[in-house]
Amino acid sequence: MTATAAPTSLNAVSETGHGARSAPLPRATGAPRRRPRAERPEAPTLSLRARQEQRAEQERSARTLAAVIALACVEAEAGRRPLRDLATWLDLPVYDKVARRLALLERTGASVRLTTSPRPLGARVHRLSPDRLEACATITCDERARAIAMRLERRLSRWKVTQIEIG
Repeated sequence: MTATAAPTSLNAVSETGHGARSAPLPRATGAPRRRPRAERPEAPTLSLRARQEQRAEQERSARTLAAVIALACVEAEAGRRPLRDLATWLDLPVYDKVARRLALLERTGASVRLTTSPRPLGARVHRLSPDRLEACATITCDERARAIAMRLERRLSRWKVTQIEIG
């Protein structure tokens, strides 16, 4: 007895002449089957040192970003930077929150007037997940130190501030 290949469609006719139909075979549904481990291509792996260097570089860039955003917030409060400069970094609800804060400071006459330029003193970052981190930064201006805490989330390829507290 010889094995014959299964028909690929219902229109196919077997060697005996049976099986002529008009509809194609239904496709298999469900999750695709994974290839056995031996057949899967190897993913490029980084050495331990390369992974450590990559993580250290990501930490440095996140700390720098947190310090830059905090500095921009303090400068906006002092009137040295327009609020719209923060739009690229701040999520819309956070932007509205900072705008309300600036309007309140202006309305009450409690706006911050600086005699020296604000400088970032330092920043710390804690990674919550690959796409979410919390950061705090300290900005010195005049004789005062200001603390800014924020949560950043990766949106597409950019970091956006989704929560902020300005002290």
